[in-house]
Amino acid sequence: MDGMVGLDDVFRETRGLLEMEKDIASGGYNHRWPAPGSKLCLELYAKEDKSLKFYLDILEGKRASSIVIGLAPPRKTTMQNRLAETPILRIDRTDEPDTMVHRNPDGRRIIGSHMHLDLDGSGARWAVPLSGQTVIVGAERMDVPQLFWEFLDVCHINERLEVEQSLGV
Repeated sequence: MDGMVGLDDVFRETRGLLEMEKDIASGGYNHRWPAPGSKLCLELYAKEDKSLKFYLDILEGKRASSIVIGLAPPRKTTMQNRLAETPILRIDRTDEPDTMVHRNPDGRRIIGSHMHLDLDGSGARWAVPLSGQTVIVGAERMDVPQLFWEFLDVCHINERLEVEQSLGV
């Protein structure tokens, strides 16, 4: 896996799942971003096949317990789109690259913020540095809110979804 990785490299069936238009199963479009150490999980359905159960997961990592005035503490955030228990696209983003390491099935280590893709039909087990992919162009320079909205677009999740982030998250 050398060079840039894009949607054309994603396993064909998985790319088809990713490209399905998805909507919020509950019909509720207003949600709050999870607090540090918490998770938000929204059930989705594909408009073209309502029997498929998709999920949007947002995990906000814990932060240091000390209070820092005027500075945002480092954060780790995961956003994932999955079909039942099978991830089809996941982004792991961190402000501290050395704290996030993933080992790919071929043994190669990916350090820092990365995107998980299904390149071989075995689920989103392959990690690619955000700077080494074209699924979301410029992802390595985006803050979490920008990255999240681009992620929703790539996953074809209804644009009416609003996830409010509070100060410091």
